[in-house]
Amino acid sequence: MSKSRINLSFLLFLTISFCQQTLYAQELTPFEKNQFWGYKNSIGEIKIKPQYQYARKFSEDYAVIVQNDSLGAIDKENNLIIPAKYGYLKYVGNDKFIFGYRPKYYGEYNLGIISSDNEIIVQPKYHRINFKNRKFYFTRQIAKVIGQSLDLDTREILYKYGISDSLGNFILEPKYSNIDFLSNGFIKVQLDFNGDYALFDNNFKPLTEYKYMVIGEFFDGLSKVREGDYFGYININGEEIIKCQYDLNYVFIDSLAIARKNGKAGIINTKNETILDFKYQSLGIPFKEQVAASDSLKWGIVNFKGETLLKFEYDNKLSEFKGLTALQKNNEWQIWDYRKKELLTEKYDEIKLIEGDESKVLGFGKIKQKKYFQSIAYARIGMKWGIVNYNGELLIPIEYELNDLYGKLKTL
Repeated sequence: MSKSRINLSFLLFLTISFCQQTLYAQELTPFEKNQFWGYKNSIGEIKIKPQYQYARKFSEDYAVIVQNDSLGAIDKENNLIIPAKYGYLKYVGNDKFIFGYRPKYYGEYNLGIISSDNEIIVQPKYHRINFKNRKFYFTRQIAKVIGQSLDLDTREILYKYGISDSLGNFILEPKYSNIDFLSNGFIKVQLDFNGDYALFDNNFKPLTEYKYMVIGEFFDGLSKVREGDYFGYININGEEIIKCQYDLNYVFIDSLAIARKNGKAGIINTKNETILDFKYQSLGIPFKEQVAASDSLKWGIVNFKGETLLKFEYDNKLSEFKGLTALQKNNEWQIWDYRKKELLTEKYDEIKLIEGDESKVLGFGKIKQKKYFQSIAYARIGMKWGIVNYNGELLIPIEYELNDLYGKLKTL
C-alpha cells in the first residue's frame, strides 16, 4: 500500500473520530446543583449553567424547563423557544408541542398545539391531546355543574373525540362520542352517546350511514353488524352483503359463520347459503366439516349434511378454535378424533384447555394467535396431570402435579 493511501486512511479515521467525539459532546444531559438545573455534555462540560427549577432531557433539539413555576422550552443554545408560562408542555416531534393551562379543577388541563416558532396552531381548549402515528387525537370535555357542596362541584361530563394530521388540520372534527380503529385500519365512528355507528375507511371517508348499533372486526372480508334487533354483514365497501335478518351472528371463519334464527343455530357461508340447518340449540366452531352441536339438553357431533356422527347424550363440551374438542358424560371426558370421526377410548377426569376457548373467536374481537404449533390441553386422571394434543396423543405422561407441568410447556 502506498504512503499516500495510508495517510488518506489515517486522515479519514481522524475525521470520523472527531465527528463522533463532537456528536457525543453535543449530547446534553440535565444535572442539578444547589437546587437549580442546567445541562452538561457527555464529557462533563457545563454547556448551560444551572438556572432552572427543573430541566427535562432534550428531545431532538428541544428541552422542557421549569422557570417561575411554569413550563417553557429551550434549544441547545439555551434560547427560550417557548416562553415559560404554561402548566403543561410536551414536545411531540416535527417542531410541535402540546401545551396548555391548568383550569379550575385539579388534574385537568386545557390543551392545544404550538410550534417551535411560538405559533399557536390549535387553541388550548381540549381536555386531552395525544400524538400517535403522525396524527393528533383530541378529547373535548363537555362539563355541566349539576350540584355544589361547600367548595366542591358535582359535574356531569361528556367527551367528544376528533383527529387531526401532524400539522393540526382536522380530519375528523372533535364532535364524535366514540372513534374505534379496527384491525384493518378502518374506523367505526359514533356521533352521539348511545347512538348508532358508521364505518369509515382508513382515509377517514364514510362508507355507511350512522345506522348500526354494532360494527365488528372484518373476517373473510366481512364485518358483522347490528341494525335494530337484527344482525347481518357488510363488506369493506360498507355494502350490506347479507342484510340484517338474524337474531345473532358470529364472525366468518374460512367462509363459514354460525348464526341464529328463530331461536335456533345454524351455519351459513359468505353467500348467505345455509350450510347447516337452523335446528340446534347451540353450536361449537366448525372444523373439518364437523361441529359440536346441542339439542335442548345434550351435546353431540354432526357433519354439514346434518348427519349425526355422535349421539346427543353428552353433558358438556370443551373446544378450542380449530383444535381440541372433548365431550363429557358421567363426569368423564373423551377427545373427539376429527380424522376417524369418533371419540377416542381414553377417558379423563378433567381436561383444561391451555390456549383458550371458543369465546375468543365467536364475538367481535380479534383471533388470538396460538402460542404452540398444535392444540394441547392439560389432562387429569385421579390426582395426576399430563398434556395431550388434539389427536389424543399423550405428549407428557399423566404422572405430575399440575404446577410441575407449567415449566414443561416450554419443551413443546
